[in-house]
Amino acid sequence: MPRPIPLHRRILFLSVPYLVLALLLLGIEGATRLFLPRISFLDVLIQPQSLRPDLSEQGSTIFEGDPILFWRLRPNLKEAYWDFTSISTNAQGLRREGDIGRKPKGGIRIVCLGDSVTFGYRVPLVFPEHPHEYARDQLAYPLQLEERLREVNPGKQIEILPLAVPAYTSLQGVNWLKRDIGRLKPDVVTVCFGWNDVCLRSVPDRVVMPIDWLHVTTRSLMEHSQALIHFSHWSHTRRTKKHPANVPFTIPRVPPNDYVANLLETARVARDHRAQPLIIAPVYRDALANPPEAALIKQYRDALRTAAQTNRVPFLEISELTETNYPANIPLFGELIHPSYEGHKVITRELLKFLANHNMLKSLNVPLNP
Repeated sequence: MPRPIPLHRRILFLSVPYLVLALLLLGIEGATRLFLPRISFLDVLIQPQSLRPDLSEQGSTIFEGDPILFWRLRPNLKEAYWDFTSISTNAQGLRREGDIGRKPKGGIRIVCLGDSVTFGYRVPLVFPEHPHEYARDQLAYPLQLEERLREVNPGKQIEILPLAVPAYTSLQGVNWLKRDIGRLKPDVVTVCFGWNDVCLRSVPDRVVMPIDWLHVTTRSLMEHSQALIHFSHWSHTRRTKKHPANVPFTIPRVPPNDYVANLLETARVARDHRAQPLIIAPVYRDALANPPEAALIKQYRDALRTAAQTNRVPFLEISELTETNYPANIPLFGELIHPSYEGHKVITRELLKFLANHNMLKSLNVPLNP
């Protein structure tokens, strides 16, 4: 009878192929980092024609790649200049002072989910000649809201968290909320999306941003591997050469039905986590500068209003910041899409009124004076 092979030898024998494979992969990774130029994770994620137009060439200074959301704000930015905006972020990449830890006992948290409107694009307005000279007291509406509530509730732990990134659509917003709401434990979730959703592209976001397990896992591995990033870049370049992307932009990044479904889903997720949802209608200055786009914004807003009423989701429409108030609303906008500091003051005022009238912050005093 042959002598039985000891268990430790069998394990060692069976592990040899895996060790060889691991060494081979490490060698490929090391050679890639040593001999090939570095390609950022962000550059690979926004390669598709449908995404790149939404991020300027300077975006790499403030954005980094994200396996689920595709891009996010870099953490720990200190007065980084980007497109007439000065940006400072905390360790979580949120545009606010102070890192976010566990929710304090008895504290109040409001999550403000959104795109560049909620982010506070060009608030305050900063010029490249003097990037550190700007009105530091001018804040986007989430931080104005925090400031006002803290003033009339001394000693209370109040945190307003701006989960907002330029160029985000409602699809990225709902995916972000699903990922982090369990950790953040907000009491109220406000959500405001619009212009990026109606932007025309060759394919919708749900096609170029799949979030199934396989795609997210692949992107998560790619985030840490230059070899995978180079392979993805090579593969994309090869496909582009064979089939040049000359498809016209005719499809909204998020079609109307998907847009409404995404916003209703944020409300459902909030309620499932014992938070009160509040949908804010998309803002837009006028219907004259770009009539087709204005018509799309109105279509999305009308559909959202009807769906919110049908599903009994609190809905705030600020008429001062819509096309119906043009030209009186000109001082409230920096340009066609984004509210100015004065516009953010209007959003803060109307939010406070809505929160008070609907008793959404029962344990807090809510200031109603301007």
